[in-house]
Amino acid sequence: NGDDRGRIYRLVADNFQKGRPTPKLSSATNQELVKLLEEKNVWTRETAARLLLEQEDLDVTEELEALAQESKQPAAKTAALRILSNNDSLSLATIKKSLAAAHPGVRHQAIVLAESWVTDTESLRSEVLSLAHDSDPRVRFQVALSLAPMQGKAEMDALKHIAISGAEDIWTRRAVALSVANSAADLLRAILADSAWRADGISPGEKQLIVEI
Repeated sequence: NGDDRGRIYRLVADNFQKGRPTPKLSSATNQELVKLLEEKNVWTRETAARLLLEQEDLDVTEELEALAQESKQPAAKTAALRILSNNDSLSLATIKKSLAAAHPGVRHQAIVLAESWVTDTESLRSEVLSLAHDSDPRVRFQVALSLAPMQGKAEMDALKHIAISGAEDIWTRRAVALSVANSAADLLRAILADSAWRADGISPGEKQLIVEI
């Protein structure tokens, strides 16, 4: 059956309706590519992002800033952030707003891109540190990595919370061990003195955390 038609079939539902044709992105303007970053179709969205990333001199910085700050699509926000950063056009205001985004993926991306700022911008460093108490484990994990090595009381308090809340996760434990640098004794004392730490019946992950620190 079908031996005169080749061997590749497309299976569709009975009520299938053909969607709109795939846009020709090679001839799209930068403004059109920015709008396509909000597309639900992954191929279209990622191809538009790639074409914008490949350009050395973007003329759509304002459009990308607006998208990063106002889009309802997390994927569009993270793409806009990456493109702006790649073009050295990412503003402090956009970074700060992204750190407070509702979606954890956007917050995670913002922490990564904030790394080059946190050393010289105290207010931004404080905002990144506050995300050590984020509800998402990947966000807390990234805080530990992006601020490594952590020094000072505020940093130690943040790392202590990350360590205790993520003790069962091997990657979080490794991030903590990396971030603590030469202050392992201080961190260990802070962890053991914390009221959130169980004095008896500690789990395997918590035991391993002590060993790795």
